[in-house]
Amino acid sequence: MKKYLKFFIGKVFLINLLVLIVVWIAIVWIEMAYLDSFTRHGQKIEVPNFYGVHKDALDDLVAGKNIQYEIVDSVYTTDFPPGVVIFQYPEPTDSTDVYMKEGRIIKLRLSKRTKLVVMPRLNGKVSKRIAESLLESKGLTYTIDYKLDPSVSGEGQVLQQLYKGEPIDSGVLIPIGSKIQLIVSKGLGGEEVNLPDFTGMTFSKVKQLSGSFSVKVMECSNCITEEDKANARVVKQLPLGGDGMTILSGTTLEVWLEK
Repeated sequence: MKKYLKFFIGKVFLINLLVLIVVWIAIVWIEMAYLDSFTRHGQKIEVPNFYGVHKDALDDLVAGKNIQYEIVDSVYTTDFPPGVVIFQYPEPTDSTDVYMKEGRIIKLRLSKRTKLVVMPRLNGKVSKRIAESLLESKGLTYTIDYKLDPSVSGEGQVLQQLYKGEPIDSGVLIPIGSKIQLIVSKGLGGEEVNLPDFTGMTFSKVKQLSGSFSVKVMECSNCITEEDKANARVVKQLPLGGDGMTILSGTTLEVWLEK
């Protein structure tokens, strides 16, 4: 027993124990310093408010603040001007009282006004009237050109669908409001049909009665939505219509509307 006690109080053991304690303290201190540097413990950087800031002004907003941002995507909306921030993460400090550490990237989402829609399939055996309805439901505008095609006996059948003068396949994404050119069969007759006087009628009523010719809206005063357009009334038309007035089937009728 005395032998073991003598060992534990001996000079060699005490020196080794002291060295071990010093090494252990050094390891703990180094680890604490590394973790503090890695996690930036105690560091607080205020998160700026990016909401409503245009993308061209983002760099000025973060200048000299050691803050990084990333634009992750853009979302279609009519509630904000295009190109401004409508979402950020993390949220600004002035509204959450939450701070960030150096090196963290703020995620931003911008507004955009261009919404993409899918081009429907119109060419084939689709009638002009169905094609018009499909395009209007997609928020697309259109023009109609008639073509004599000996291989097509019927009239008012869509032969081609064009976008910017080139054929466009169904399923292609295009901006809402784009203009589609429809090439429609004129038939072999080109017969004369009566042209009513549409003045005072709603545009929806005109569409119902325009079976043998196309209607093109030249102007729609105070029309904002498609519903406004449907309920707007004709104030002028060319060619003029009425008793005894006729036009060739397939002719485009131009109308001016007013809500």
